[in-house]
Amino acid sequence: MPEISNEDVFLRLFRFFERLAPRLFLVLIVVSLFLALMHHGFWQYGRDPGNITASFFDLDSESTVGSWFASMQWFCISLAAAGAYLFEAVLKSEKRWRIWWLIFALVFLVASLDDASILHETVGELLKPQFAKNGMAVSAFQYFRESPWLLFYALPLGSFILISLVFLSSRFEGKNGSRRSLFLAGAGFALFIVALTIEFVQGMPFDRLLPIATQFNCDCKSFYAGSVLLEETMENLGSTCLLMSLFYYNLDLIAGRFSR
Repeated sequence: MPEISNEDVFLRLFRFFERLAPRLFLVLIVVSLFLALMHHGFWQYGRDPGNITASFFDLDSESTVGSWFASMQWFCISLAAAGAYLFEAVLKSEKRWRIWWLIFALVFLVASLDDASILHETVGELLKPQFAKNGMAVSAFQYFRESPWLLFYALPLGSFILISLVFLSSRFEGKNGSRRSLFLAGAGFALFIVALTIEFVQGMPFDRLLPIATQFNCDCKSFYAGSVLLEETMENLGSTCLLMSLFYYNLDLIAGRFSR
C-alpha cells in the first residue's frame, strides 16, 4: 500500500473544501430565505401569536432560530478572519497590516456573543439618560429615543466598515487575490450598510416614522413589520457573502502554497 504523505492529505482536504464552498454558499442563502419566509408566515398575518413555535421564528427577537443563525455566521466570520491571519503568517505573506485580521475577528466574535448578552440594548439603556439631557445629543436622540444604541455605535461601525473595505480590497487583489472574494466582500458590506440604514429608520419613534410609512401607503405597524423582515434578511445575506468571501480567500492562500 503506497504511503500517503502529509502533503497529499492536505491537498485532499483542500480539494474537499473547494468543492464544498459553492454548496455551503447555496445552503446559507436558502436558510436565510427560509427564515424570512417563516417569519412572514407566522408574524406578518398574526398567525398563532402565542404559539411557542412562532416565537422561535420571530426575526425581531433575541434567542430565536434567526438570532442563533446570525450568531453562528458571525462566529464563523471571526474564525475565517483568524484563519486568514494564521495562513498569511505561515505562508510569509508580504502584505501589510495583517493585524487588522485579528481586529476583524474580534469585532465579529463580539457580534456573535451579542445575542446572548444583549450587549447593544444594554448599552442603549445605560446611555438613554445621557442622550436625553446632554446638549448636542438632544435633537438626534429625539429621532432614536427607542433605540439609543444606534447613536452610540454609528461612528465606530462606520469607521470599521470603511477601514475593512480598504483593507480587504488590498488583500483581494494581487498574487493571492481573488476578484470573487472582492465582489462577495463588497456585496456583503453593501447589504450590511442597507440593513443598518433600515435599522436606523426603525429606531425612530412612531410619530416620526409615520411620514415615512405613509410614503409606502401603510401604517407604522405594517411598515415596521416589513422593515424588520427586510433588514434581518439583508443582514443574514450580507453575513453569508462576507463569510464566503473570507472562505474563498483562505482557499486562494492555500492554492498559492501548492502552486509554488
